[in-house]
Amino acid sequence: MDTLSVSTIADGDTFKVRYKYVPHGSGAASMAGSVTVCLAIRPDWTRDRGILAELAALHHLMYVREIHGVHRLGNSLCVEVSAGAIKKAVAKGALKKEDAGTTTKAHVAHFSMFLATKYFEATVEVVPSGKWVEPESKRTLDETICVDEYPVVHVGSVLGDVVVRRHALNRFVERFMAAAEMAAGRSLVDIPDYRWTRAWRSLESILPQSVRVTIPPKEAQRVMWKYGKDVHALHHIGSQNVFVVKDSGRGRELVTVLRGDEYCKLIELPRAAGQRLIYSG
Repeated sequence: MDTLSVSTIADGDTFKVRYKYVPHGSGAASMAGSVTVCLAIRPDWTRDRGILAELAALHHLMYVREIHGVHRLGNSLCVEVSAGAIKKAVAKGALKKEDAGTTTKAHVAHFSMFLATKYFEATVEVVPSGKWVEPESKRTLDETICVDEYPVVHVGSVLGDVVVRRHALNRFVERFMAAAEMAAGRSLVDIPDYRWTRAWRSLESILPQSVRVTIPPKEAQRVMWKYGKDVHALHHIGSQNVFVVKDSGRGRELVTVLRGDEYCKLIELPRAAGQRLIYSG
């Protein structure tokens, strides 16, 4: 298993997050360095700023720089952090059962969402800062980032980039990736972690191919009551997925996934016209 380790120290008004990435079977880090994080001053970011900086640096290393591999997810990867709250935020059993980890720190949970979705399968362990060992690296890279928004990961769609919520990913696993097991009476807690990796890969494939459909007027009021205003529906005819996307302060978010069959009233199923499918509206 490859290992990405981080350790954070305060440096005035900024935070220096040291990191090292060691591929499996390697005695020394193939990449190491530091990410200096400048966090914006926000009312919801006043506490645990060192933890938030560490998560921002991890997001930069894994999602922006992809130092553990291009287009790679969390499989066969161990992430070593210095704060127990991060491990609690991505506790897999709780994420599967409650759509949330075990931390009581909502700001840490929000910052951790990228780990709880795209990189779900990664193992997260806590290594105290006092046990940090300076690496012998083949490559060193030091950077500075300024963070004024929550770190997120996206999947493309006809609506533009979409953030996948924890709840939506769980519903996708439950209703599609592990439908047979769920029908047999098993719970999400019983489903192996790799199914979440497969679910993310599947979303990357079918969400961009999904088409925007009109929500019938008779369903619009119920949808607004449940999800609020500015809700969109996307339909993927091949897999019969219906994706519910909502506009939010963090952009467009995938809030749930439904099965687009005769039991789904959220959309009007397309009708066949020769070799084409015609959607209402």
